[in-house]
Amino acid sequence: MEGYKSLKRNNAWLAWALAIGMLAYMLGAAIPGRTKVNETPGFTARATGVAVHADVIQAGATGPRVVDGEIAFSAVNANSDGFGGTSTQNEMQVNLQPNTLPFAGKQASARGGALELGLGSSVPTPAGDTLAETESEAVAPPNSPLVVKDAGPLPINPVAYASLLHTEALANYTETPCLSIASSPIAYGRGYAADAQLLDTSGSTTSGPLVNPVLATDDPRPNRNVSQTVTYLYSVPNSNTTGGQHYGLVTETHETFAPVTVLRMAPAPALIIEVLGEWIFKTTATGIPDNPATVGVNEAGSVQYYVVDDVSKQPVTPTTDVIRISADGGLTYTSLRFQDVFMNGGLVIPAAPLLSLAVGEDPRALAAPGVDPDPNSSPTINANGTGVSGAADVVRLSALSGIQPGFSLAGLRIGHFESALTVPSGGFTCSQAVTTTTTTAPTSSTTSTTLPGATTTTTLPGATTTTTLPGATTTTLRPTTTTSADPGRTTTTLRSTTSTSTPPPTPIPRPIRVQPNTVG
Repeated sequence: MEGYKSLKRNNAWLAWALAIGMLAYMLGAAIPGRTKVNETPGFTARATGVAVHADVIQAGATGPRVVDGEIAFSAVNANSDGFGGTSTQNEMQVNLQPNTLPFAGKQASARGGALELGLGSSVPTPAGDTLAETESEAVAPPNSPLVVKDAGPLPINPVAYASLLHTEALANYTETPCLSIASSPIAYGRGYAADAQLLDTSGSTTSGPLVNPVLATDDPRPNRNVSQTVTYLYSVPNSNTTGGQHYGLVTETHETFAPVTVLRMAPAPALIIEVLGEWIFKTTATGIPDNPATVGVNEAGSVQYYVVDDVSKQPVTPTTDVIRISADGGLTYTSLRFQDVFMNGGLVIPAAPLLSLAVGEDPRALAAPGVDPDPNSSPTINANGTGVSGAADVVRLSALSGIQPGFSLAGLRIGHFESALTVPSGGFTCSQAVTTTTTTAPTSSTTSTTLPGATTTTTLPGATTTTTLPGATTTTLRPTTTTSADPGRTTTTLRSTTSTSTPPPTPIPRPIRVQPNTVG
């Protein structure tokens, strides 16, 4: 009920924003110019996260895939030279760009999905081609408004059930990307699902929650039934000021989780996986070379992966439980602490093609779509700062994958993250096209011109996980691998790194409270 009240408050806020926007439109019409990144080629970016992905029986490289399900999905894309006509894909061969909006030639896109299901889909799959009740999509230019969709309760027995679904998407490219910040990003997507369930094996068609779902995130305890993923992209100034300030790119994906129950078929005990706290995957590509003389810091770029308490936003302690697994329906649990995952490499059992399991793996190389990830690989950080890419799964399980090209029996990912950034050498700069505004009055009309560089800042509702007050710092405790300008020099250090973020221009509303504190 509280979730509905929060959504109503959010909708009221959006209604006021719409009213103000309509008034501005009646008083004047602005014709935005197209932002230009001066360098050619310019930059590209894609990042995505999904709280839970599951697929069952893929017959070949192009499918069909019998079942494909996503719970709490978000994705952003950008290309300063314009998108091609084919969507980017994640490792699981799910399209990241909008399914219903044309994106070819656009320069930014975003997508948020709450509960998506495909049955018998071709591969790559447009997520939710069977069920996509709340899917928000946005492309730019021109700038999109904040696209928000809500639904619930959603009983579609025996296929799916959820008590509350919420998605958001925003793409912003007319205002210069060089001046974007975390709270006013180039692209932003959000997926939120409460009490999500997929595929009832009991055969019941009674309206309401499923009886024996194959997959469920519906813990009955209060405030333990929500999964959420938020992904956003923004620019960051680098130290190159020759000929004007230059910029790199940052992506962030934040995820919180409800306990995941697999194969609830009473009286057999179900598998329960709990991922505790807020997990963050952040990549930065600066466009400038690493300085080998600066020990322990990689100016070229970075991949950061860590866990914070999802209320205080402070890093958890090394002895904090961050993953709990029960094979007997919740009677007993095996726990992994922060130090087990982030200091000792987690648990990886490579037994492909029969079975492959990774729990709490280190950040690794981004795998090509449809290719099994290499848990022993490392993220890519170009020594000259022009490219950064990487991925991670909190939990990854695959069965009979690769015994024939394109075939797999089943796959499960809980807490999937991936990102890939490219920027020009030295970073990028922007030119803002002139914007002409025509104002109509009852007796006369005038034309005013906004000079290049004058921008409008759009403050993003819901981006609370990115807000840091002036003077506040964030700390990452993480074994960090960096590659320097010397191709043969790789250093691995365990350290606490502290960085100060840029404060947002205004306080940001919180339309929905994220998963409450689950660390402990």
